[in-house]
Amino acid sequence: MNEQIGIMEPCCIERTLPMLLRKNSGWMPWQSNGDITFAHILKALACLAASPLEITLVTPNISLPILRTLKWYHQRGWLNKLTILTAPAAGETSETGETPDAPDAQEAPAPPVESAAVPQQPTTSIDPANEIPGLDLEVLTHTDVTDDLLVITGAKATVIVQGRLLPEVTPARYNYVTYCGNDPERIAQFTATTNAQIKVARKRLNKTKQNT
Repeated sequence: MNEQIGIMEPCCIERTLPMLLRKNSGWMPWQSNGDITFAHILKALACLAASPLEITLVTPNISLPILRTLKWYHQRGWLNKLTILTAPAAGETSETGETPDAPDAQEAPAPPVESAAVPQQPTTSIDPANEIPGLDLEVLTHTDVTDDLLVITGAKATVIVQGRLLPEVTPARYNYVTYCGNDPERIAQFTATTNAQIKVARKRLNKTKQNT
């Protein structure tokens, strides 16, 4: 890691990020140049949480590289449960009962610098249950999901990452905040919005199932 500008590097993140989290009382802001992927982040931080792991993944779009990384952890017996909260595709009704509009190519604003070059797979083209068979898996949708969040709950600690969870190397400047610990108040600061969205999505999904 370059200490002067706070940029994490893929060659060092597995050693450096856990060390800095311990040094900074479990809280650490950092940056990357787009060469830190979801796989790098999970490899660096899963050991701090300690298996068995329960992961909550919040992402506007589900990608195959991320699912395949999670499948690898499940196959080794480290990942026991996965909850995915994602945004519904345009024209698809979410568990909240809302239908997002398809973006107008002429009116849609330009994407921010951090996301402009990120290739994304359409959410509806991927079925996580098919990609990770046998895993205790829940997939929910909510129209307010716009940013990425990773919550790893393990035997020793909860690890949370705010920031872009890249499926593959995508050059740009990305900002992250990572927390590791067991303080309920600190955890709630990171997860309150996500937990509320999950609660609404589950309620709507259960109501839909009862009506079918």
